[in-house]
Amino acid sequence: MNDHGKPRNKRRSADEWRGLLAEQAQSGSSIRAFCAERGIGYSTFSKRKSRSARDAQIGKAETRFVELAPLQPLTNAQWDIELALGDDIVLRVSRH
Repeated sequence: MNDHGKPRNKRRSADEWRGLLAEQAQSGSSIRAFCAERGIGYSTFSKRKSRSARDAQIGKAETRFVELAPLQPLTNAQWDIELALGDDIVLRVSRH
């Protein structure tokens, strides 16, 4: 029990939260009803759901890599590369 006479929140692992989020999505129940049935705080569940969605978007963004390979050998070649990263940040690399 906490200082207010309420039971303490159960600590759940990331795997347990993923399971609960999937279970709620498949249940057809509203988040409020699902949480009430399982004794989970609505705000806690909502925060976990938002965090999960954000983490999924970050995971997708991190997989957007493209392998770059030279078209020809760069022996004694001169080149300039400019990469716009957003927010007015530009990465410039050159070989002269």
